[in-house]
Amino acid sequence: MSDVKHYRDGSTNVVVTAVDIFPCNQDPCRLVKGTSVTIRIRFRSIASIIAGDARFEGSFGGRPVLLPFAPNGVCRRLNPPCPILPGRFYVYSYTDVIPQELRSGLLNVRWKLLNASGVEFLCVDFSIQIVEDS
Repeated sequence: MSDVKHYRDGSTNVVVTAVDIFPCNQDPCRLVKGTSVTIRIRFRSIASIIAGDARFEGSFGGRPVLLPFAPNGVCRRLNPPCPILPGRFYVYSYTDVIPQELRSGLLNVRWKLLNASGVEFLCVDFSIQIVEDS
């Protein structure tokens, strides 16, 4: 597990305290197609939030790409579980396999957690390096 050292927090109503990626031993993380990756976002809430879904977007060199991941809601990936209460610390964790069809290169990721109305309350940007299996 490695802390992502360079990330941008554009959140409202929460403060992101860390972004971790496993496996990772450098920044940006080198992630191999066809292998499992876990992304953990640690944050402190400063408001009561009714959580909804998650979204993530990606771009290679400023060109948007579809990231074929299925977030399946925030609450099932949150520890401690919902509801999100002010002053508490939470960890959002997502595990999936890096798709083989994803292009290799430096991928800029924007990860968003949305409330029940579809408005983002957490937004973090970071970069990862997608590589072929060697």
